[in-house]
Amino acid sequence: MNKILFSIITSHLNDYNNLLKTGKSLCNQTFNNFEWIVINGSDSDDAIKNLYDIKSEINLIIINEKDNGIYDAWNKGITLVRGEWISFVGAGDTYHADALEHYYRYINEHSEINYVSSKANVMNELEKVLRIRGESYNKNKIKRYMHGVHSGSFHKKDLLLKHYPFKQLKSAGDYDFFLRSNDSIIPGFIDIITINIESTGSSKTFHALLERFSLHNRYFGLFHSIYQLIISVIKFYIRKLIYKY
Repeated sequence: MNKILFSIITSHLNDYNNLLKTGKSLCNQTFNNFEWIVINGSDSDDAIKNLYDIKSEINLIIINEKDNGIYDAWNKGITLVRGEWISFVGAGDTYHADALEHYYRYINEHSEINYVSSKANVMNELEKVLRIRGESYNKNKIKRYMHGVHSGSFHKKDLLLKHYPFKQLKSAGDYDFFLRSNDSIIPGFIDIITINIESTGSSKTFHALLERFSLHNRYFGLFHSIYQLIISVIKFYIRKLIYKY
């Protein structure tokens, strides 16, 4: 049996229809050397039992166990992965059919990297594109804000394990990971759209701004954190005004 290349982790709680959307997008992939690990934040599989219908189409692992939030679920998923590259995809986010193919080719051509991301369509509840996000990882810019698209991007397993676990924050655990691992990251970027992501989510809230303020204060000091909070609040309301999310 070929060694698994990609492990994709999804945290789920009471959002089955969106979870199924994600699953169908994985079933449609042109590259199939991957596993999908679903961490269902319930000790019962009643809400997702129909997901087993696609188990024969992809390498699917489902864990039904209560957790303490998305980053606790991600940490559980990391302990189960068999792939060399790991991604975190939200329930409702959908890979384009050739997404993993693009990642596979890029990784093969850039053996030096340990993290790679791409562009994403940001979708509203009517599945209309609000905007396109995504840019190459920048070690200076990440100190100010989360400038890339994390959903669907891939981390080499060694990088994740070196900085494991994700901290138990409500919405900024991935940002904390990037701040802690910044010096270790050797980034790559695929300049195409590979995924559709939902415009909703905990990282889009005002509470998320306050969590990032706390992280900035911890790592860079009070002046930096206050300055970045002011900039972030302005961007927050501009986004609400222009993009309506």
